[in-house]
Amino acid sequence: MPSAPQLGAASFPWDGNSSLNPYASAFQSTLSAYPADYRSWIPTPARRYYHPTLEQVRLRLLRRPMEPDLLMFPGAAGHVASLLVEGDEQVRRSVLARVRCDVGCVTGSKERRDVLLALVRACAGRPDELQEIVHAVYNSIGFLMGVEKHNRGLADIVQGLVQALAPYPQMLVQFICWLFRERLMEQYNGVNLLRSCFTTMSYEDSKIIIQFSTAIIDELLFSSFGSRCLAECLEHARNGELRALEEIILSRTVEIAMGQYSNYFLQCAIQCGSELLQVAITDRVAADVVTVSSDRFGSYVVEACFLLARTKVPLQRLLAAFQGLRERALAELVRGNYSNYVVSKLLDAGKNHFPQEARALARRIERLPAAVQREMHARAVMTVVNKLTHRHLRGHAMLY
Repeated sequence: MPSAPQLGAASFPWDGNSSLNPYASAFQSTLSAYPADYRSWIPTPARRYYHPTLEQVRLRLLRRPMEPDLLMFPGAAGHVASLLVEGDEQVRRSVLARVRCDVGCVTGSKERRDVLLALVRACAGRPDELQEIVHAVYNSIGFLMGVEKHNRGLADIVQGLVQALAPYPQMLVQFICWLFRERLMEQYNGVNLLRSCFTTMSYEDSKIIIQFSTAIIDELLFSSFGSRCLAECLEHARNGELRALEEIILSRTVEIAMGQYSNYFLQCAIQCGSELLQVAITDRVAADVVTVSSDRFGSYVVEACFLLARTKVPLQRLLAAFQGLRERALAELVRGNYSNYVVSKLLDAGKNHFPQEARALARRIERLPAAVQREMHARAVMTVVNKLTHRHLRGHAMLY
């Protein structure tokens, strides 16, 4: 009885070689007899793979580097990952040698990605080896792109690399900036990666990420992910990095306020920025309050100025800005699709902190033409106006 096949030539997909297949000669005779049409009836032989054992895989890994086809065998990837977890030095070097020149061999399936993740963890504390993995990732076109870019397994690999590189700030910053440059941060939970960098690294090391983000701010402002990253950078920025971001905010306030995604960044700046920054943003919004309030996204920023700021100065400035509008501009805001919400919320916020200014604005709105007041979007504003003016009149009557 023949012995069980060993991992080697016989463990590759079955073929018709007569030295491995006792039926090969019979097939050959048939082919000779029917040379013209044999393909129409001879079945394709089934492909068979053997399942290598853990020890067979261990022996193969001693032949450095790891053979590119090893992970094709069922169960082999799991064995390789297990050996890496065990901490076998020869196994680690063998797998690393293969990944260094062909990182693609550890992608394509969850089992293969588990091998790469296990390798990253096995190389933790070995900066030279981690650098080799990172360079392999850099040089592999499409490794983190394409159809797998939203795959959770690849996100785990990126997170694993970030954790392993944490003790080596320069390498980590280079990796993060590379993810930014290749527009891969969004696919791999980049905001959390940034937050992790800022909380675990010294400011001297992490500020390079803020500087890099500031340099590519035009790319980041106009995407959801980019605006969230900029908000994270602003929250952790200090000194020169903070001043650079604030200068951009104040020089482009209206543009940023009216951007589909950038408005979020500006709202975060209002919420977490200094009181001086909050007031400065409000002043720039107030200077073009009709345009910004009438915009779908800009209206959110105007509301943020008086709802999110820690000081009440922005509320007072905006009440004054609305009060100073010409009748036509004020009417436009009262009946606007988006601006009517701004006016309503401004009056509602002002009634407690600046009641005199809020009532003065309400009385101006009351004097607008009846046709304006009856328009659909103006009705909500008039409800707030009536409450303000009638409450004041009732309070005044009670004095007599």
